[in-house]
Amino acid sequence: MADQPRRIQLRRTKGFNLQRESLALNGLPAVKVDRSTQWGNVYRVGMYKNFTAADAVEAFRYRLKENIHLDARWIMEHIHELRKKNLACWCRLCQAHASGKPLGVVCPDCAPCHVDVYGDILLSAIGSDTSATPGTLSNTGLRLMANSVNGTVFVRCAGNSGSSR
Repeated sequence: MADQPRRIQLRRTKGFNLQRESLALNGLPAVKVDRSTQWGNVYRVGMYKNFTAADAVEAFRYRLKENIHLDARWIMEHIHELRKKNLACWCRLCQAHASGKPLGVVCPDCAPCHVDVYGDILLSAIGSDTSATPGTLSNTGLRLMANSVNGTVFVRCAGNSGSSR
């Protein structure tokens, strides 16, 4: 019987085969969800002053929750394609989860990753998550803002207060 889907870390090591590693882990195929695919997070560490990995993940969570960008709509329409699959990204996993972190598991030692957002959605936990509301992102002084230009709604991070870490 197949195990719960997991977040797995991509590697550039010689001989690494994503599908082979994934099937050996828990019998499930893997889907690459990094920025080279349509599943990637458009928010990057450092794209704004003091913008952390956690901020990028929360901005991505908000983008999907508000469902106002074409890419977010596409993702939400196709999220079912990720069911019963391991999700692979480059974000660091801790030693305890080096072989894969079950979706939905919160680990403070693993790097924040947008795969965790997909896990929340796939496990139907997003409805009870209040952390994706507009507000100040941790340690940045940035706020998630929504505005409209010619009928198209954009979400962006704005209002850098110049806070330092």
